[in-house]
Amino acid sequence: MRAIETEFGTLVLKGLEKKGMSRHELADELNTTHSSVTNWIAGKMCPNLITALRVCKMLNIDANQILP
Repeated sequence: MRAIETEFGTLVLKGLEKKGMSRHELADELNTTHSSVTNWIAGKMCPNLITALRVCKMLNIDANQILP
């Protein structure tokens, strides 16, 4: 597990909590699987850049926080 995946997962989890949104809802909005969102949060993987930027926009995350 690398730092970028861990950081992204933490930001996604906090963003979901602030929005009152579930992992399933985020997955549906992004047209991806619930397991992908779970893997992002667990720090096992990151989405591609376009999806990561969409996540940032949806969850009000500053994209500069996820870019190395």
